[in-house]
Amino acid sequence: MARDYTYVVYHPCHEAGLAETLLRTVTKQGFRKLSPGGGRPIYAVDMRSPVIIFKNTDTLIKHPLNKHPAVLAALEQAHDRLLRILTEIYPSELVLSYSSEIMYHKMIHLIARLNHVAPAPYAVKSYGKYMAVPFGKKSSRAPPYRTL
Repeated sequence: MARDYTYVVYHPCHEAGLAETLLRTVTKQGFRKLSPGGGRPIYAVDMRSPVIIFKNTDTLIKHPLNKHPAVLAALEQAHDRLLRILTEIYPSELVLSYSSEIMYHKMIHLIARLNHVAPAPYAVKSYGKYMAVPFGKKSSRAPPYRTL
């Protein structure tokens, strides 16, 4: 966005870019096929007003069901349906889905780096200049990742 790019065009130049799973992912994110039937496909998406959702429904389900394969598969199917519906409501708009687990992981490493401490717990606690207080699901887990 620094250069005011507002559209992304996906035109695979290599066979690997034509993999069915990759094309499914591209369309789940709102890319629309522009090219007619034959030849290599061309997809485009508008990035000016992206739709952003957080994939965190697993944090609402209690243990041990939140680890059960059938429950996880149902959540994944529901999430895929939600993405498909959002791309129908907002055609050609970028749809981004963030995993809350990945966001938490990145936040922990960022805060640890700002505090000049290791992100993993260790025997002797060392606090940095800045403090982060665990919240949400992270604070209910035993043991917590770490309070910096």
